[in-house]
Amino acid sequence: MTSQDIVNRAINLADLKNSQFIEIEDKRNSLNESFKDIYNKMTMSDDDFFVREVPLTITSAMRGVGPYEYFVPLPDDFYQLRYADYLGPQGWSPMKKWNLGTKDDLLVEPEYRFRGDTLWVLMGTSGTGIPLSIRIGYYTPVPDITLAGDIYTYLSNLTPAQSNLVSTPFYISYPNGAAGSATHSALYVYNSNSIVVDSLALHTQTTIFADTGALISNLIYYKGYLYYLRSGMIFKASLDLTQPTPATITPTAIITTGNLANFSINDNLIYGSTVSAGGHTWSWNTDGTGQSSISSVAIDDISFLGQLGNRKRCYILRSTSHIWIGDSVDTGIVASHLVSDNVYLYYVGTYKNVHRLTVTNLDTLPTVVKDDTLFYDVNYLGNADIPPEISSDDVRLSLIAEEDLDLHVISAVINYDFSTINGAYNIIPEIMSYRAAIDFKMKQGADPGQLQLRLSELYKRFENVVKRDEYKIERVQNYYKSFNSGIYS
Repeated sequence: MTSQDIVNRAINLADLKNSQFIEIEDKRNSLNESFKDIYNKMTMSDDDFFVREVPLTITSAMRGVGPYEYFVPLPDDFYQLRYADYLGPQGWSPMKKWNLGTKDDLLVEPEYRFRGDTLWVLMGTSGTGIPLSIRIGYYTPVPDITLAGDIYTYLSNLTPAQSNLVSTPFYISYPNGAAGSATHSALYVYNSNSIVVDSLALHTQTTIFADTGALISNLIYYKGYLYYLRSGMIFKASLDLTQPTPATITPTAIITTGNLANFSINDNLIYGSTVSAGGHTWSWNTDGTGQSSISSVAIDDISFLGQLGNRKRCYILRSTSHIWIGDSVDTGIVASHLVSDNVYLYYVGTYKNVHRLTVTNLDTLPTVVKDDTLFYDVNYLGNADIPPEISSDDVRLSLIAEEDLDLHVISAVINYDFSTINGAYNIIPEIMSYRAAIDFKMKQGADPGQLQLRLSELYKRFENVVKRDEYKIERVQNYYKSFNSGIYS
């Protein structure tokens, strides 16, 4: 489950499915506030789910004023100490926290306190007390939960029937002086033969090209030029989106083979495949020159993962509809469309949902480690241009949702992944959903009473299950037993 799933659940619980009243910041704030509460409950319950253990190396550069004191820097992600151990001749032993009354004493074993962002360690003076190494277990800061960012909705001037005539959407954001900031524009094909620029900031829809002949598809905007497919040929036209109103374009055919099924553009190259399933795949320069054979079979939606020097080509093998990574790994995942932001792969699956793939080991054997479902009931997933000034964690996907037939542009689709927590505490997303639903209701001025009752029940259940280890109750050893006096033993 992702943060987007939790928000969708909360909106349903609050009966606000079609409401524009709740803003993106309301959703983010509610998720993070509720998760902070849950995180603190888990850490206070003696649960070690979030504990991270690291060794700390003591060097002479860390020595303080005293001959046996050292100031050991803590990890950057340190939040709260769970335990501290030292390695002596007899193995690992727990470190005690010394009190200020013993600051100037000569200790037998190493002990610690906190001082600023360091562990203030007083070393033992005996041969058996000098530690060979120190390790600490600690809680990291509460993870920041991210959510799909601003959602720009286009086609608002079209009826549902007219929205059905929209295809091949492509989102782009470039500076526009008339708008006072970047103009968020959606390019799309209307009624299969007209290209429209829909500007959200300027509230305008401009038809920049109309063709009464063959159908237009595969719209791509790349580095100031618009490309599209018509009658198996690729056309190109200059398009300036920095102007208040984009001018009409005059396309020119640059690749005239006449039998291309689709194409993509990456790294200043056009990749296109022929119509037949057993066809061929080629590459060209962006001006249509320099044709080169890429594959003896038809591969579609060629994208790339990784940075320069370690790029892996990804695509859909048309004969099987499977996603391939690096020409060597058949993921077995069936997809109808594939795009990439160099970090993740996004695809439309069998049930018209948009997924995000996380891939590791690009330098050896690429491996899919996560497949997150981001959006549901999607008729079409378009490409998105990523200018150099836009980081990959702010990639924008353009898609047409089936539910309302609107064109949506989704930014920053990085979601906190709760799947690892679900194995231990699958009640957490449910608590967060109800907490968010209550926040949404209260902002609207509605009564959240029934939701609050349910949330109270969930918290009680959570408190019962948060202690996963019921094998043996922890007890504090009697301190005086260490004196072996016989009175307390």
